[in-house]
Order: sequence, then structure tokens, then C-alpha cells
Amino acid sequence: MFELFQSILIVVLITVNCYFPEKYYSYLTASNNSKHSLISQLSLGIIVHIFSLLILSFLTLLSEKIIFFYFIILFVHNLFFIIKEKIKNFKFELETFFLFFVIFIITIYFFNNFKIGWDAQNYWVTKALTIYNDSSIVNLKYTTRPEYPHLGSFIWSFYIELSFIKNEIFGRIFYIYFFCLCLISISKILSKNKLQNLIFYSFLILICFKNSLFNGYQEVLIFSLFVFITKEFYLYFNNKSQNDLSGLLIIIFSCFSMSWIKSEGMIFALLFLLTLFFYFSSHKKKQLLLALSAIAIILSKYLYLQFIDINSSFQSGNYELFSLVNLAEYITFDRFFMIIKYFIFGIFQNIALLASILTLPFLIKNKKDFIFLKYHFLFFLLCFLFIFSAYIFTNIPLEFHLKNSIDRLFFQISGFFIIFLFMIYNKLKNRIS
Repeated sequence: MFELFQSILIVVLITVNCYFPEKYYSYLTASNNSKHSLISQLSLGIIVHIFSLLILSFLTLLSEKIIFFYFIILFVHNLFFIIKEKIKNFKFELETFFLFFVIFIITIYFFNNFKIGWDAQNYWVTKALTIYNDSSIVNLKYTTRPEYPHLGSFIWSFYIELSFIKNEIFGRIFYIYFFCLCLISISKILSKNKLQNLIFYSFLILICFKNSLFNGYQEVLIFSLFVFITKEFYLYFNNKSQNDLSGLLIIIFSCFSMSWIKSEGMIFALLFLLTLFFYFSSHKKKQLLLALSAIAIILSKYLYLQFIDINSSFQSGNYELFSLVNLAEYITFDRFFMIIKYFIFGIFQNIALLASILTLPFLIKNKKDFIFLKYHFLFFLLCFLFIFSAYIFTNIPLEFHLKNSIDRLFFQISGFFIIFLFMIYNKLKNRIS
């Protein structure tokens, strides 16, 4: 019973920490509306919160007490605005109620099916507990795979610290919260009919949920970031946020954060920024901003690894043996066929990605949709080439590598293509009505 109370308390703390005051929200979105939904504010706030924790993680190298000061200032500031903007003018929001109801249900399920995955046990929870014990990332260089990014583990440790029961399981509640929030956020733009939005949200939860989703793996964070990115890209393309600073802010902050969650996250972030660079072909200032963001991502990674004196290779112990001299040993028909076979398996293991692909024949018929989708095709092609290259040149036994990672790789990028389901649902709804 106390564990349940602790879980509710963590959800409340996350909500307060991620609350983005209406005063700031109206400025960033250039909106004259003084009343915004809590979900919209949390959607922007959680991206800002994650990015702030990334900056905070580096500042812990200078002071171990900065985490405490950050939490106190953030909590008091946001609680003040919640009381002023929401509690004093309380208005029941069905979507908000449904969001917290789903978070509660998944949390209960999670506690009754508690497991921790192999990667999480060997890499991520070790980093989280090291950060928790040191209140800093200073000793991460002594952990297994010190070159791996640390943001997911830092968030994990941050919410372990905020729990009364200092158990790592409570740190993972943030992952559940983020997953549920991203899906209801994209569902919310479907229509003004809240019931239809909630039906679509329930559908997304059902096709995206897996038993292993919250076993400490970091893929769910990258998936959720991609859901927010594709939502903002869709709104921008449809001229619904041309003057909206929050859209570009969410995309850039998400790309930065993604690059510090997993090693491939940085590649995915850079590939998306490249895709967006082509999209903004007539906006030189935006292209410059995207180019500077990409440089900053690469430079920050390099400087951090140099600072802690760690090898900056993509995956140490794997690709160092590759060279042009032995290229023919890697590029063989057997390896090529095995990768394609497991790619197909990986797509069928991911219902959301499979469903998104199946919608394409119905979407590309519309000229406007096709113009929008071509940037998704470009991003998918870039991701496909990267993932294929990562496997073809691996020195880990290929079939073992594919079996244990392909479905999780596809799950990460599936968040970007989930907008296809949104688009086809919208078309079907309009035809029926």
C-alpha cells in the first residue's frame, strides 16, 4: 500500500516538475488564449524538463548540491503557478483525467510484472545508481561501457532521489509518464471531439505497449521523443505553428536529449536534423540554426568524453577491427540476406511500425500528403542505411546481434512514423462523417 502511495507521489512530482506556466506558454506559442490545457503545457514542459536535466547532469561535475537546488527552485516555482493558474480556476479536463488513469493502470501492471532487462541490469541501472550515490556523473567513467550516454540513467536517478523508498523501480515511473503523455499529446491534435481523441489514444496505447517496455531499457525515451518531434513537424507542415517558437524548441531540445540517451540516438538525431535541413531549403536562418545544433551535439559529445578521458568510438570493442582491407569479409550474400530477413522480422514484431507502413498506399494518393510523407521517406531511408551499415560491419556474431537488438532499434524510430496512423484515422473519420 505504501508503494502505491509512493508511486502516486512520484507522478505528482513529475507533473509539478514538468508543468509549463501559461504565462510562458502563451509567449512561446504566440497565443492570445490565456487558458491552455494541462496536457499541452505538460507536453512542452516535459521536453524542457528533460533538456534541463541534461544541462544539470554536466553541472554536477562542478557541484554535487546543484541537483537539490534545481529541484527546490523548480518545484516551488511550478507549484506557485499551478496553484495560481489551475487550482484556483479548476476546470475538469476529460483528457487529463484519462491520462492519469492510464498512467495509474500501467504503473499497477508494472509493479505486478516487475522485471529488469539485460541491458538495463548491466549498463543503465548501474549508471543510475552510481549517479544517485554520488549526486554527480563524475564517476560514470568507472562503470561498464562508460562511453554510453547517461541522460536516461540521470533521469532515473533523479526520481529515485525524490522517492521516500530509495528503490530504483520508482525512478522508472518517469518512463511510463513520458510514454503515456507523448501518445495523448499527439492524439489531442486529432480533432475537437475529445471522445474521438481518447479512442485514438487508447488504440495507440494498445499497439505500442509491450511487457518489456519499462524493464529499464532506454528505447522508450527515444520513441517518446520521436512522437513529440513528428507531432511538431506535422503541425508546422500544415501551417498550424508557423509563428510557434515552441515547435522548433521541442524539436531541437528533443534531438539534443536523444543524443544523450543512447549511442544510436545521436545518429538518429543528426539524421533527422539533416532531413529538416532539406525541408527548410528556403529558410536560410533555420538551416543555420539546425546546422549549429548538429555541430553542438557532436561537439558536446566529444568534449565530454575527452573530459572524462574515455575512448570516443561509437561502440568500443565492435567496429575497431573493420578496415577497407577486409571489406569483402563483411559484405557477403549470407550476411546481406540475414540482415534483410531480420529486418522483416523486426517490422512484424513492431505493430505500430507495421501498421504505419500498411497505411502508406492509402496516404500517398493525396498530393499534399505525399509532399509531407516524402520527408518521412527520406528519414526512413537514412535510418535504414545507418542500421544496415551498423549490422553489416559488426564484429559481434551477426545473428546474435540481430536477434537481440533489431526490434528495439525499430521501436525507437517507429515513434516518428506513428503520425501515419493519425493521418489515416483522420481520413477514415472524415469519410464516415
